[in-house]
Amino acid sequence: MLSNLPKIDKLFENLTSIPLKSGFVFWLGGGVAWIWHLGGLLKFLEWFRKIKTKEDEISLLICVLFIIMITAVNLLKYLDVFVLRLLEGYWLPMWLRALGAKVLNKSVEKKRNRLNLLEDKRRSSTLTFSEYSEHALLDWELMYIPDNENHRMPTRLGNFLRAVELRPYENTDLTYLSAGPGFGWFCPKKSERN
Repeated sequence: MLSNLPKIDKLFENLTSIPLKSGFVFWLGGGVAWIWHLGGLLKFLEWFRKIKTKEDEISLLICVLFIIMITAVNLLKYLDVFVLRLLEGYWLPMWLRALGAKVLNKSVEKKRNRLNLLEDKRRSSTLTFSEYSEHALLDWELMYIPDNENHRMPTRLGNFLRAVELRPYENTDLTYLSAGPGFGWFCPKKSERN
């Protein structure tokens, strides 16, 4: 039980990510909006001087807020994978995932057939404005769904993440690790074309 608690030396490891992960920037923006609502920085300082608080109370409040921020960051570090898997649809039972995959595959096939029909019409330049808009929308929708049926996910976010992850490899045979200085010397022929 105690082994799951964060170590003291690890608390300040990701100090630069604290403002981004803990919502600190959000609350800072809210504070700036509140100060603006009061009438600006001078009015805020005037209001702040009227408050009868001791320096000890203010320093205690700052320490408590800092502890809450560090706790939130460490809690997010343990929960981010769980929440991402939840949003990608891994929580669904297998039978429901299979059913959703069938429905999604049918829908994608229908959209792909319609897009091919509109693409043929576009080549002969006989598209109306509404058909052109439909073509653009279908192209945009299909861009964020993986081409391979086995790579499709049950949720829209999962499909988006998987498509973005696989698109460079499908188009160029390049993985993320193969890019670097002078990577053109070692590119497959398919990627040189693209």
